[in-house]
Amino acid sequence: MNPERRIRLNRIRRHRQLRRRIAFAAFIAAFSLTAGILICGVTASAQGEGAAEKKYFTSIMVMPGDSLSSIAAAYAGGHYDSAAAYIEEVCETNHILNEDAIEAGSYLVIPYYR
Repeated sequence: MNPERRIRLNRIRRHRQLRRRIAFAAFIAAFSLTAGILICGVTASAQGEGAAEKKYFTSIMVMPGDSLSSIAAAYAGGHYDSAAAYIEEVCETNHILNEDAIEAGSYLVIPYYR
């Protein structure tokens, strides 16, 4: 094969490869942008007005004089039917059999909403 022809064919092949790579990169960029817009739109609508708050857990140290009722009053908010329902969840989460079993200095994992 003629060296000039071989050089020209290699140049054409490299040019085609470059065009394919550019087209693939453009496709990936467009796909990523579209997916990002869709995800942000869904997230924004889920966080809109009237959206439910998320449930989180934190660890607190029981202070002298604390009871499950006082903890429920501080952390339950309006997300439970009653303080008893919140206390029941705290007891289940912390494997407490007797509601009077909490002691000052011990730690409890408690739910809260944000």
